[in-house]
Amino acid sequence: EVVLHFRPCVKGEKMNNNMCEECKGPNYYSLDPSALSPCLDCQPEKMFCFGGSKICPSEGYARLHEDSDIFLECPNPKACLSDVYTCWSRGSLKKCKEGYQGNFCATCAPGYGKGNGFECVKCNKNWKFYLRLVIQFGFSIAIISWSLRSTPVSYTHLRAHETPEHLVCRLLLEKKK
Repeated sequence: EVVLHFRPCVKGEKMNNNMCEECKGPNYYSLDPSALSPCLDCQPEKMFCFGGSKICPSEGYARLHEDSDIFLECPNPKACLSDVYTCWSRGSLKKCKEGYQGNFCATCAPGYGKGNGFECVKCNKNWKFYLRLVIQFGFSIAIISWSLRSTPVSYTHLRAHETPEHLVCRLLLEKKK
């Protein structure tokens, strides 16, 4: 007795006449590895479809993981890749531009820090920059300290233990000196 075993359909294929058939791009895709569902229509405003399970987000969109076909707007379009070639050459998962990482490219990668808004900027590793920053900070503290010390003290204000009557007496006595 001869028993034939066929491989099951894989992600990007659908069952057609007891045979696995790849979903044809650029208009269709499938991420269902059971192949029980039909090929799905591509949503060109949110994704690029290359056939099978090969899909990439369109400009300004991202997804949480490779097996998701739910594309959401990227909170910072500058951080999310919009180049289809770069997206596909890195894999079908939407990746971030240099300096960004995480879901929807919302956090800065190591070596980068938050700039204006959602922007991640490369950290400056030049020791001269940090030395100049420390000197400027010290100079600012020195100027503030000097200006506070040279500001005359008002003798017309009540001291902690004085009443208004004591203040008048003190001022009259100080003027006679």
